[in-house]
Amino acid sequence: MRKILNILCKIPAFRKAVIKYAFDVQYGDAKEQVKLEYRFTTTSGKRYYTYIKPDFIPITRWNEIETRLMEMQSRVNRETLLEFSKTTKIAAEKNQLLTVARLMGELEERIDLLYDPHALIRIISALYIREDQIESAGVWNDRVEDAKFEDIKTDLIDGSLLFFSLSKDLMNVLTFSDTSTSDYEIFGTKPLKNQTKQVEAFDKMVTKIKEEISR
Repeated sequence: MRKILNILCKIPAFRKAVIKYAFDVQYGDAKEQVKLEYRFTTTSGKRYYTYIKPDFIPITRWNEIETRLMEMQSRVNRETLLEFSKTTKIAAEKNQLLTVARLMGELEERIDLLYDPHALIRIISALYIREDQIESAGVWNDRVEDAKFEDIKTDLIDGSLLFFSLSKDLMNVLTFSDTSTSDYEIFGTKPLKNQTKQVEAFDKMVTKIKEEISR
């Protein structure tokens, strides 16, 4: 029997299956905190954790991560796109074709960005679990996630939290084309700050136009 096992263990697929089974037996029914390990503390004093294995990430978080990855590719996050759509619709309904043309032109420039920093930070927010949501990490709460987004964004932009320190975990999810994991320099503090200024300037422009044409 032992000889047969020794032979089977030389087969990579069998060895991998055994390791996976042992891992599932150890952690399958474990409480959430057992599946997590500490990663960082933001300047606000909030502690953040991540799953010790990608397979443990709840499906709700994977769905959010996958959605934000698509936004990274398109360079426009859904919050911005929704406001853009509403503003363009109002302009069209009021027959302000020049405003529609201006908005479309601004959007064309927007998609030339290196990446959408807000989508990137949303990915990070989804991947990491704040200390007060450990037991409910599988339930998506927009209010909590928005607060995490602002908390993490503040530290990434001012350099208190370095993207490089998160790269090992993010390699499990950042697999999109021209902004690949092979070059994390584009996510450094300076590029991130620059990209953030550009997308927030775009958002403010859309908001201003919407207010003007809604009067």
